[in-house]
Amino acid sequence: METVTDCLLDTIGKMQSTLGSNIRWSVPTIMRFASASLAIVTIVTCIYMMTSVQQDLTPKRSLDNSESIKSIKTLIDQLSSRDTPEPYDTNWDKRDWKNFPEKRVTAIRKLYLVRHGQYEGPNGQLTELGREQAEYTGKRLAQYLGRMGVDGAGFRSITHSSMIRAEETARIISASLPNVPVYMDDILKEGGPVKPDPTVSFWSLPDRQFWEDGPRMEAAYRRYFHRQDPGINNTAEIIVAHGNMNRYCILRSLQLRTNAWFNLYLPHASITQVVINPDSRVSVGPIGDAGHIPLEKQTG
Repeated sequence: METVTDCLLDTIGKMQSTLGSNIRWSVPTIMRFASASLAIVTIVTCIYMMTSVQQDLTPKRSLDNSESIKSIKTLIDQLSSRDTPEPYDTNWDKRDWKNFPEKRVTAIRKLYLVRHGQYEGPNGQLTELGREQAEYTGKRLAQYLGRMGVDGAGFRSITHSSMIRAEETARIISASLPNVPVYMDDILKEGGPVKPDPTVSFWSLPDRQFWEDGPRMEAAYRRYFHRQDPGINNTAEIIVAHGNMNRYCILRSLQLRTNAWFNLYLPHASITQVVINPDSRVSVGPIGDAGHIPLEKQTG
C-alpha cells in the first residue's frame, strides 16, 4: 500500500510541475485515489491469473509429436487415419487361386454353428429341457435343408465336439437329418480362446488356460473356416460346439476384435449361419437364432 502511495505522490508531483501550482492534492484525496487504484490493479491481476490457469488446465490435443503442423495436408492425413481399422484381408484363408485359373472357386460354403442344449452335472449331460431344445433345432435345420435345393447346397456333415453335451445335441439333431453323416472332432471342445476385454467379474480363467486353449481354438477355426475347395459345388456343414468356441469363430471370420467374444450372446441350441463366398467375403447372420424354440423354453 505504501509503495503504491509513494508512486502516486511522485506522479502527482510531476503533474503539478507540468500543470502548475493551482492544483492542490490533500492527503485524504491521495489516499482515496491510491485505494481505488490498488483495487483496480488487484482485480486486473486476478483476472489475468485466472485466465492463465484456465489456459494451463485446458486439454491440448496434439495430432503428432512435432511442435507444429507443417502443412494442411499433414493435418488432413492424420485426421483421415485416426481410428481407421486395418484393411480387410481378402486372402485370410490363404486360398487365393487367382493366379491358378484351373483352381478357381465359384461355389459358396455355408457353416451352421449350433450351440449345445442346456446341460447340468459334472459331466455336462443335457437336461430334459436341453434335449427338447436340440429337437427343435434339428427340426429347424431340416427346414433349412428343404430350402437348399435352390442353390444346390445340402448338408455334407454334422461335426460335434468331444464333450458330452455337444455329442448328445448332435445325435438328437441327427434324428431330423438321418442321411447326414455325423463326426466327432476333439478340437471343437470348449475353452478360453483369449482373455476377454472388457473382463467380467462372474467369469474368469487363469492366464495359462488361455495360453493352452487359444492355439487349439484358433486351429479349429482354420480347419473349418475357409473358402470352398476347387471342384466342389455349394455345400453346407453343421458344427455343434460351444458358446466360447462359436463366439470366437464368429468374430474371427469377420476379422473383428476377438477379445470381445464375451459380448456376444448365444442361447442354448441356437443357430448361427456363416456364408463364405468365393471372393473371400464372409457374411454372418442371423447370430444366435433361437426363434424356433418356444420363448418359455429358451435358456442361455
